Amino acid sequence: MPHFVDKLPNFPATAGEAIGTCQLVAISNVDGLAYLACAGAGIEELPALGVAETAVPVGGMVEVKHRGQVDLANGLWPGDLVYTSNTAGAISLTAGDTSQSVGFAISQTQWVICIEQIVAQTAVSSSSSSSSSSSSSTSTPT
Repeated sequence: MPHFVDKLPNFPATAGEAIGTCQLVAISNVDGLAYLACAGAGIEELPALGVAETAVPVGGMVEVKHRGQVDLANGLWPGDLVYTSNTAGAISLTAGDTSQSVGFAISQTQWVICIEQIVAQTAVSSSSSSSSSSSSSTSTPT
C-alpha cells in the first residue's frame, strides 16, 4: 500500500563543488551532483531545490533542506519574498534573470523555505493551448 515516507525535510546529495552553510542548492540533471543554485541566464542557470544544512567540500555529502526555517540572513522584512539570486548559492530580495521564489521572510533575519518549481516554457505553452482548445468546445447551459 502506498504511503508517505518523508518524515525529515532533508535529502542527501553528493556535492559537485564546495557548498557553504545555508547556500541555495540545485541538482544537476547532467551528473546528478549538487551545485550552487543560480538564477543567472545561460549556462550558470540552476534552479534551487533546497538549502544546504552545513558546509561541505567537493565530493562531500550535503544535506539539502527543502522545508524549514533559515536563520542566516540579514536585511529582511516580515513578508518579503526571497528569491534565487544571479549570484550562485545566494538569496535576493529581487528576482534574478530566471525568477524563482524560494521562501518568505518571517523576521529581519529569518526566512521560511518554500521552493517555487520552475516549469519549462514549452510545457506551459502546450498545456495552456490544450486547455484553451478544450474549454472552447464546452458549452454552458442558458
